[in-house]
Amino acid sequence: MNTTISNSALTATINHSGAELFSLQDNQNKEYIWEGNPDFWGKHSPVLFPIVGNFKK
Repeated sequence: MNTTISNSALTATINHSGAELFSLQDNQNKEYIWEGNPDFWGKHSPVLFPIVGNFKK
């Protein structure tokens, strides 16, 4: 299930599973979040953002 909210500048879609920001678009429909393009990688993985891998100590 998703919820979409918007104002005069942006539209955001939030996936209820984990409160993942699923889509963020401006008024010209430019997408700022990975769309899950299957030509490259058809999935979403919010746990990878903002860090992939381990921290160096």
